[in-house]
Amino acid sequence: MSVVQWKQNFKDKLKQEKNELQRDKERTEATIMHRLELFKERVAGRMMGLYERLQLAVAFQKLRENRKQVLWLQRVKGLKAQCEGLREENSIAQANSASASHDFSQGQFAQR
Repeated sequence: MSVVQWKQNFKDKLKQEKNELQRDKERTEATIMHRLELFKERVAGRMMGLYERLQLAVAFQKLRENRKQVLWLQRVKGLKAQCEGLREENSIAQANSASASHDFSQGQFAQR
Protein backbone atom coordinates (compact mmCIF):
# COMPACT_ATOMS: atom_id res chain seq x y z
CA MET A 1 0.00 0.00 0.00
CA SER A 2 1.42 3.29 -1.00
CA VAL A 3 1.61 6.30 1.24
CA VAL A 4 -0.96 8.14 -0.87
CA GLN A 5 -3.41 5.28 -0.57
CA TRP A 6 -2.73 5.02 3.17
CA LYS A 7 -3.38 8.78 3.57
CA GLN A 8 -6.57 8.54 1.54
CA ASN A 9 -7.68 5.49 3.50
CA PHE A 10 -6.90 7.31 6.77
CA LYS A 11 -8.81 10.41 5.61
CA ASP A 12 -11.79 8.26 4.64
CA LYS A 13 -11.78 6.54 8.03
CA LEU A 14 -11.54 9.91 9.80
CA LYS A 15 -14.40 11.26 7.70
CA GLN A 16 -16.46 8.14 8.42
CA GLU A 17 -15.71 8.43 12.16
CA LYS A 18 -16.61 12.12 12.05
CA ASN A 19 -19.91 11.34 10.30
CA GLU A 20 -20.70 8.62 12.88
CA LEU A 21 -19.94 11.03 15.71
CA GLN A 22 -22.19 13.65 14.08
CA ARG A 23 -25.04 11.10 13.73
CA ASP A 24 -24.55 10.00 17.35
CA LYS A 25 -24.65 13.62 18.46
CA GLU A 26 -27.84 14.26 16.47
CA ARG A 27 -29.46 11.08 17.86
CA THR A 28 -28.48 12.08 21.40
CA GLU A 29 -29.89 15.58 20.90
CA ALA A 30 -33.10 14.16 19.44
CA THR A 31 -33.41 11.73 22.36
CA ILE A 32 -32.81 14.53 24.86
CA MET A 33 -35.37 16.75 23.14
CA HIS A 34 -37.88 13.90 23.04
CA ARG A 35 -37.36 13.20 26.76
CA LEU A 36 -37.65 16.90 27.50
CA GLU A 37 -40.95 17.06 25.61
CA LEU A 38 -42.23 14.01 27.50
CA PHE A 39 -41.16 15.61 30.78
CA LYS A 40 -42.90 18.86 29.85
CA GLU A 41 -46.07 16.95 28.97
CA ARG A 42 -45.98 15.08 32.29
CA VAL A 43 -45.41 18.30 34.21
CA ALA A 44 -48.21 20.02 32.29
CA GLY A 45 -50.51 17.07 33.03
CA ARG A 46 -49.67 17.20 36.72
CA MET A 47 -50.17 20.95 36.80
CA MET A 48 -53.57 20.57 35.15
CA GLY A 49 -54.47 17.85 37.65
CA LEU A 50 -53.43 20.07 40.54
CA TYR A 51 -55.32 23.00 39.04
CA GLU A 52 -58.46 20.89 38.64
CA ARG A 53 -58.19 19.62 42.23
CA LEU A 54 -57.67 23.18 43.43
CA GLN A 55 -60.75 24.34 41.52
CA LEU A 56 -62.72 21.48 43.05
CA ALA A 57 -61.51 22.38 46.53
CA VAL A 58 -62.45 26.04 45.98
CA ALA A 59 -65.88 25.00 44.71
CA PHE A 60 -66.46 22.81 47.78
CA GLN A 61 -65.29 25.62 50.06
CA LYS A 62 -67.76 27.99 48.39
CA LEU A 63 -70.50 25.39 48.81
CA ARG A 64 -69.62 25.02 52.50
CA GLU A 65 -69.67 28.79 52.98
CA ASN A 66 -72.94 29.04 51.06
CA ARG A 67 -74.43 26.23 53.18
CA LYS A 68 -73.33 28.00 56.37
CA GLN A 69 -74.90 31.20 55.06
CA VAL A 70 -78.12 29.37 54.22
CA LEU A 71 -78.19 27.76 57.67
CA TRP A 72 -77.65 31.15 59.32
CA LEU A 73 -80.42 32.67 57.21
CA GLN A 74 -82.75 29.83 58.19
CA ARG A 75 -81.83 30.35 61.84
CA VAL A 76 -82.42 34.10 61.57
CA LYS A 77 -85.81 33.48 59.93
CA GLY A 78 -86.70 31.05 62.72
CA LEU A 79 -85.65 33.56 65.36
CA LYS A 80 -87.67 36.29 63.63
CA ALA A 81 -90.72 34.01 63.62
CA GLN A 82 -90.18 33.24 67.33
CA CYS A 83 -89.76 36.93 68.06
CA GLU A 84 -92.96 37.73 66.17
CA GLY A 85 -94.79 35.01 68.11
CA LEU A 86 -93.47 36.37 71.39
CA ARG A 87 -94.57 39.89 70.40
CA GLU A 88 -98.07 38.62 69.67
CA GLU A 89 -98.15 36.76 73.00
CA ASN A 90 -96.89 39.88 74.75
CA SER A 91 -99.52 42.12 73.15
CA ILE A 92 -102.25 39.56 74.03
CA ALA A 93 -100.93 39.36 77.61
CA GLN A 94 -100.87 43.15 77.88
CA ALA A 95 -104.40 43.37 76.52
CA ASN A 96 -105.55 40.68 78.98
CA SER A 97 -103.70 42.41 81.80
CA ALA A 98 -105.28 45.76 80.93
CA SER A 99 -108.69 44.13 80.69
CA ALA A 100 -108.20 42.32 84.02
CA SER A 101 -106.95 45.51 85.60
CA HIS A 102 -109.94 47.41 84.28
CA ASP A 103 -112.31 44.67 85.51
CA PHE A 104 -110.58 44.65 88.90
CA SER A 105 -110.92 48.42 89.17
CA GLN A 106 -114.56 48.21 88.18
CA GLY A 107 -115.06 45.53 90.84
CA GLN A 108 -113.34 47.64 93.48
CA PHE A 109 -115.38 50.66 92.47
CA ALA A 110 -118.60 48.66 92.63
CA GLN A 111 -117.78 47.40 96.13
CA ARG A 112 -117.37 50.93 97.42
